[in-house]
Amino acid sequence: MSAKEPSGADRSHPSDVAMHLAYAEACVVLVECLMHVMAEKKLIPKEELVAAVENAITAKKAMADANWHTHIAPVAAGVLAQISNSLRALPDRSRTETSG
Repeated sequence: MSAKEPSGADRSHPSDVAMHLAYAEACVVLVECLMHVMAEKKLIPKEELVAAVENAITAKKAMADANWHTHIAPVAAGVLAQISNSLRALPDRSRTETSG
């Protein structure tokens, strides 16, 4: 049992914090997957999705600079940067279709 876990905690069930983190992680992965599908199906241009994520990065960095959520905002900006990089790595469909 960790020092942060209440003494009467039931080890067979995740803590509330673990549940919230699991839901948050699942949401981030789901949104990233949906963004990939939207780009691959040409519903939204990849560049627009990247721009939206980069706007969110800018907002999170501004929050950190303004001392709002000083511990969380920089981490969130890093997560968003990974999503932006993931979207950038998607193949350009117009090039792929013309070469194949």
